Amino acid sequence: MVRRSSPPGPLAPSPRLPTTAGSRWQIGPLDPAAGVNLAGRILTVGSRGLLLLLSARHLGLEEFGELSLILATLTVGVAVVGLELYAVTGRRIPGRPLAEAAAVIGGQCRVHLLAYLAAGPLLWGLFRLKLLPGGYFAFVYAALVLEHWSMETFRWLLALERHVEANLVVSLKGAVVVGTLVLLDPPYGLKALLTMVLISQAAASVAGAWFLRGWFRSALNRRREGAATAVAASPISANVSVNVSVNVSAVVSAIGPAMWFYVSTLAATLASYLGQYVLKAGGTSGQVGVLAFFQSLGNTMPLLVHATVIQAGLPRLCRLANTSSAGLAAERECFERRIRGACLLLYPALILASHAAALWSRKAEMLSYWVIYPVATAAALNVLWLIPNYRLYLGGRYRAQCLSSLAGCGASLALNVWWAPAYGAAGAALATLGSAAVLAASGWWQARRVERASSVCCC
Repeated sequence: MVRRSSPPGPLAPSPRLPTTAGSRWQIGPLDPAAGVNLAGRILTVGSRGLLLLLSARHLGLEEFGELSLILATLTVGVAVVGLELYAVTGRRIPGRPLAEAAAVIGGQCRVHLLAYLAAGPLLWGLFRLKLLPGGYFAFVYAALVLEHWSMETFRWLLALERHVEANLVVSLKGAVVVGTLVLLDPPYGLKALLTMVLISQAAASVAGAWFLRGWFRSALNRRREGAATAVAASPISANVSVNVSVNVSAVVSAIGPAMWFYVSTLAATLASYLGQYVLKAGGTSGQVGVLAFFQSLGNTMPLLVHATVIQAGLPRLCRLANTSSAGLAAERECFERRIRGACLLLYPALILASHAAALWSRKAEMLSYWVIYPVATAAALNVLWLIPNYRLYLGGRYRAQCLSSLAGCGASLALNVWWAPAYGAAGAALATLGSAAVLAASGWWQARRVERASSVCCC
């Protein structure tokens, strides 16, 4: 008895596209929105690089290590309070009716407000454990809220395909940093740099709220018109369907699946920064500065890939996945080929930039090959890990994503505790490389396993 074959699902193996010699690694023509994303992120990456170089040059290693720990805490904190609801609800925004998209965003705002209140005691605990420099609790808490809000508005605008406004938000943050650094006279103090970061985050948050204001107002007007029509047709069920069902259930129903993605993102973020906290717990802030310097440079590599390939192509992939389009497999193959091509181009550029930045800092401790090469290679592995990660994401396999990230986080914790106290920044860098290798290997294994299962089900 022969079973009929059904169309492949989003995780089925992609068909081989007709290619020419060497086209496997080429980036190919990007979506026009990628140009806008790239222009906005050039200023963002440039401003971060300028802040990194000038602070490393004019601050001592101890102060630079403290600044790096604060910035790392903001990155981890954004992952904590974000709850990764966007990872699931963001798939429901592209291509959806305006009123439904507005309801999803409004529901997320309410959930994030509760997360901001819960983040205060957790942050206070880090200061009590002396993992962060004392006297900066108010700054870190305010910066955490502003950084997350600006990032969420940026993501919402991208999901609504308002790429110009979204990149104006991040560009404004970078412009404030560059402008302030130009106005200030070196040497820069730690408090001056932290104040500048807070001002840039506040400016980006206000801009994001302003850009969403007009769109959200028009969406609310359409919802009211829909509610009035529903009242005329069915006065009993109108308020429930419009005011409650769309606004609350859209977010509440996403909390369950988002928890898998939340743990996944949090584990992957912690894996990158555990080395800094282990070195700080050992009382070596100077070694924290050396490690964080090259990790900050390495983070620009995934950032550029996100700015061009992913943020331009992911909304289209989400629309195809939502509509079960037959072109999903071919579009995903092109998307992954662009990621591989970007990694091939950016890896040697990152190594050269790390060497140049170490020389610019005028600190002999920075020119450490045992830190430069492991951190750069870990950044390349993190970019390649995005391929299986987004395969699982588009297929809704959040549990497999979570298991992959937990494997990388566990490897990071074990290797950092083993190597960082004995070998300092070099040991933490090797631990970063080891955890990135475990993360990438686990991600590919999970994606292959799910693809094989999907192929069997579709036969």
